[in-house]
Amino acid sequence: MNRLTLLAVGVVLALLAAVAGCGGDARKPSAVGEEIATGDLALTVLEAHLGDPNEDGTVPIEVTIRLGNMRDEPTAYAIWPDFSMLSQGKDIDVGVDIFAGLLEDDAPDYLDDGVLAPGRSVEGPISFNVPSGMRELSLSYSPGLSKLLEEEGGILGVAEQAAEGEGSVGDLRRKFERLQTYEVDLKLDVP
Repeated sequence: MNRLTLLAVGVVLALLAAVAGCGGDARKPSAVGEEIATGDLALTVLEAHLGDPNEDGTVPIEVTIRLGNMRDEPTAYAIWPDFSMLSQGKDIDVGVDIFAGLLEDDAPDYLDDGVLAPGRSVEGPISFNVPSGMRELSLSYSPGLSKLLEEEGGILGVAEQAAEGEGSVGDLRRKFERLQTYEVDLKLDVP
């Protein structure tokens, strides 16, 4: 991995941590089964469960969600990086495992980015690989995070700006912190 890519990953992870920890108004986490109106979309976590431990010591967590379009026009949604996993309110560096099970014949259809027509919804699992020992897991949703990254030139664009001194990482962090973040308590601990 080259230096620019490493810088990009570091900057984006720091910004994601800022969103998970500071985005929007502080509020009590929602519960599994509770619908959350996020402005354009309604989010409901339908269920969450732990899988069997991986060889690398991580444990897969599959979270089934429903996203519904609350607008009168088509609305885009993104899975990564809008969704992340928290442990005791702090971001866990796991990312969404968008490739989970793609080579398995019996793998579920994992959600990917898309566009919902007015009044329509989409339902399906997303997967995370979480280090063992994590406690009080919750799902974090920051709608608009992927759009903001895209506006800034993507992950590599953010890294290039930081490396070349263009703009300010502080300015980017403030933009990320203005995003509203929603949290759903999964009532899970990883052994």
